[in-house]
Amino acid sequence: MTHENTITGDELLKRIRSLTSRETEVLNLILKGLSNDQIALSLFRSPKTVDKHCQRIYRKLDVHRRVNLVRLCLESGYQYSASAPHASMALEAKPEPTLSSGDSYQLIDRLVQKGRAWDRLTELERLLESVTGPGYFGELVCAFSKVFDVKYAGISEIRPDDTCGVVLAYSIDGKLVPEMEEYTIAGTPCQNALRDGRYTVASGVCDIFPSDEYLMQESIDSYTGVRLDDRMLNTLGLIWIADVKPMPVEGMFLEVLSLIAPAVASELAVQVVLDQCGDTGLPSDSESGSERNL
Repeated sequence: MTHENTITGDELLKRIRSLTSRETEVLNLILKGLSNDQIALSLFRSPKTVDKHCQRIYRKLDVHRRVNLVRLCLESGYQYSASAPHASMALEAKPEPTLSSGDSYQLIDRLVQKGRAWDRLTELERLLESVTGPGYFGELVCAFSKVFDVKYAGISEIRPDDTCGVVLAYSIDGKLVPEMEEYTIAGTPCQNALRDGRYTVASGVCDIFPSDEYLMQESIDSYTGVRLDDRMLNTLGLIWIADVKPMPVEGMFLEVLSLIAPAVASELAVQVVLDQCGDTGLPSDSESGSERNL
């Protein structure tokens, strides 16, 4: 194996071109000076997943330390790129999911006569129409807070056994909270949303879930959550909103979240696929299905 200090600039650039789209994103953020935790927040992925990508980058570029990686990239003339130049052609060819395409459009069209629901859907579309990639999740939860006028909004990725969730993006009063938390699903309203596909409590959610410490601590009164499934009906996560005041009893918020869920699930599925892309650019057996890491 070639020692990292003897790699030529041309050789390093060649190896960088062999990185997957996600690994290139991580490398660019490393070169910007971000730590693994900061990269995780930037990409809305877990630190564990980011560390896995870093180890792959080190192996492919034949370096053993972060400082050597940065030095070699600078010496080779490689510069940070805002886009991944060699992203998967299959992913590039796939149109970005929008609220006005395919089945989502048909579902939305059925609610045209429901004035307030339509107003909120069109406002969400306006706020999110130009947002793609990992940053979509942060913009999404902030848009939820604004459009629904709720204190809390979030998107969680769920482990395959449905026992644990990782909050990928979370907003309070419309401001993104720069941290990522893992939580147990049991005893929370998220458990019911995962089980039933959609779940709402207009008021009194603390009375129904007294063991949920966060609900009690924040004096949360209402909750609405919708499960995110991929096209194979595998559960990916949840979108949810909560507030310290009651929500509309007619369930309009639930309908709006249900309509936007396919677009959000598509975006999350893309990010999961990017995380699963290994040395071959395709998910390996150990990383696919129920064994994927969050």
